[in-house]
Parts: sequence; structure tokens; C-alpha cells
Amino acid sequence: MYELKVLILGKDPSLFNTQEEKHIGDARRRHIFYCLRLRERFPGSEIRILTYTPSKSGINFDAPCEGLQLYGTASLHRATYALDLLRTLPRVLSDGWRPDILTVQTPWEEGVAGCLVSKWIGASFVPQLHFDLFSQDWAAEHWLNPWRKRVAKQMLRCAQRVRVVSEALRENVAKECGIPLGRILVAPVGVNLVRALGGKREFKARILPSIAERKVVLFVGRLCAQKNLGLWVDVAQQIARQHPDVAFVIVGDGPEEGTMRERVRDIGLDNRFFFLGRKMHEELPQIYAAADVFLLTSHYEGFGRVVLESMLSSVPVVSTACTGPEDLVEQGITGHLLPRGDAEGLARAVSSLLTDTSKAEAIGKAGSVRAQAMFSLDTLTERLIDVWASV
Repeated sequence: MYELKVLILGKDPSLFNTQEEKHIGDARRRHIFYCLRLRERFPGSEIRILTYTPSKSGINFDAPCEGLQLYGTASLHRATYALDLLRTLPRVLSDGWRPDILTVQTPWEEGVAGCLVSKWIGASFVPQLHFDLFSQDWAAEHWLNPWRKRVAKQMLRCAQRVRVVSEALRENVAKECGIPLGRILVAPVGVNLVRALGGKREFKARILPSIAERKVVLFVGRLCAQKNLGLWVDVAQQIARQHPDVAFVIVGDGPEEGTMRERVRDIGLDNRFFFLGRKMHEELPQIYAAADVFLLTSHYEGFGRVVLESMLSSVPVVSTACTGPEDLVEQGITGHLLPRGDAEGLARAVSSLLTDTSKAEAIGKAGSVRAQAMFSLDTLTERLIDVWASV
């Protein structure tokens, strides 16, 4: 039995949320779990993570569990992140530690640094792709994105293995980058969500007493252009005409929140929409438990974590057919997939589930069974370790 040494380069400062704080970051929990399971399969293995942290945080080293060490870049700005990776790297390697695998969470900034460093130290380079790099909607969101796409494609071609989070993304990477399918492995991000047990009315009353007796259509996620929130509101407007007492609950924050709120006011639905803001991971199970339908209208997704969380909570899902949800949702069995932009179709699907409670319960249950069998944290962690072990 051999050991594996894995170096991860990333951008998630929430990894430094400590156990003494009220809320431990979900990313921290997952990586602790990854390390424990890795060491079970390959005793003596180690993971070291070098991630972006702002200089004002004052945190640049942490060891959450045996075999796992975190290093922060203490960057003055995100624009200096790649240089700060290279500046901080000697600390990670100062004790003679050398990784077998170097993996990066996005294949451009840290991807370039990771590719160069992996060649220097003789590690296998395994970039990760968590979203649809080839979406035209993503390319249009920022002037740098077309450049990022070009860099990413080159970095992916340099890799010994590429980790992606969905089958559709695997096929797209192979086609767009000319990489053999055998070098591209699917390992979605595991979801650590324990379903809240109890009645929907109880959870609705806990969240907002005013919605205790109402059907709830839920959205959870970042309020950004990717989620196509204008379409979400258009769908809600059609649903509201057929279901006069339905409530629309929005969980999350982001740059599109103001625009979404303004649109809701313009169509006269501000008394039907409830913006709860960003919630800690520990609060989400009760929120999902209060929902009757989960609605996602994204232009694109990498995996669709919120779809999986809804399924684990036995909430039927209606989503646009995009990379990620296409892997998760079985049409008509565990949810409904509609073409992107199809407001009428999405509204009909949601309305049918609000009307037919038995059908909604059956789809929710089927989704929960599928999610637990195929996409549990245990299962997906093993798949991630399989990626590392395959190099």
C-alpha cells in the first residue's frame, strides 16, 4: 500500500473557518473528510492546500486534522493572487515535502502557476473544471473570460488527468480541447447536507410565519448573471397567475439582487417574494424542508449543487437543461428539465407539481433515493480519490 501526497491550489478563504467559530465552512468540512478517507485508503497520505486569503485576515497557516495543512497567500488584492501563490509556495515545500499530484481549482490563474510548478517539482498535474467553460453566456459575462478560456484550454491539454463534475462537461472538454476521454474523469463535489425531518408547515412557520399555510417555490444560490434571474421572475409571474397564494423564497445574495428586486416590484409581486439573504450551510436543511418545488433557471452550471441539495431534501426540482442538472435530474422521474429560456414550459412544470401533491411527493422521494445512491458525500469522495489514484 502506497501513500499519496496531494497539493491543491485554490481561491477559497473559507477553508480557514475554525472549529471554535459558530459555523464551520462547508468547504473546510469536505476537505477534512477528503483527507480522512484518503488516509483510510492510503495510510500516511497528506493533503496540503495553498489558497487565497486577504492580507487583513492575518491567517496563513492551519492544520485542521492529521495529514491536512492549509496555507494562505495573505494577498493585498485578488489581482496579485497568482504571484502570491509562487511567493508562498516555498513555505509549503520548506520541509522537503514534495507532492505526487498537484491539482488546481480553476485552470487559468492557479492553473498556469500549477502547470509550471508541477513540471519543476515532478508532480502530476490534475486541473479541475467545476463549471461550463464553453458556455457562450459565461464568455459574455466578463471581458477577461474569452482570454481565460484560451488559457484554460491550454492548461487542460497539459494535464495528466482532468477532473470535471459532469458527464456533459467531460464530453465538451474532450471535443473542445482534443483530449482523450480516458484522461478526463468525472468526480462531482460531494454535498454534506443532512435532511431536516418534520412537516413542511412547521418549517415554513419557522422561516417566515406568513408563509406557513402557503405553497413555496424556492431558489438558493448566488444572485448573479449565470442564474438568469430575469427568467426566474418571468416564470414566477406566470405561476402567480395560476396560484394566487404561492410564495417565492429567494436565498442568497450577489450583484443581481437589486435588479431582481426592482423587477419584482415592477410586476407587482413584491408581497409574494421573500428575500432571505445569504444563509449559513447549517441553516439550509430547514429551508429546503419548507419548499414545495425548487426552481433553477440558469444559463449554465458546472454541477448544480443546489439541485442535489434539493433532491437530498426530497424537494422536486424544475430546472433548465444545462450542464450539471442534466446529470442529476431524470426527466419526469426525479424532476423536470426544460429548454433554457422556456418560461412557459418551466411555469407549467412548477404549476403541475404545486397542483398535484401526490406527484410532487413521488418525484421528491425518487430524487432523494437517486441522490443518496449516486451522489452522496461518501460516494463522490471515493470518486475524487479514484481520480488522484489513477495518475
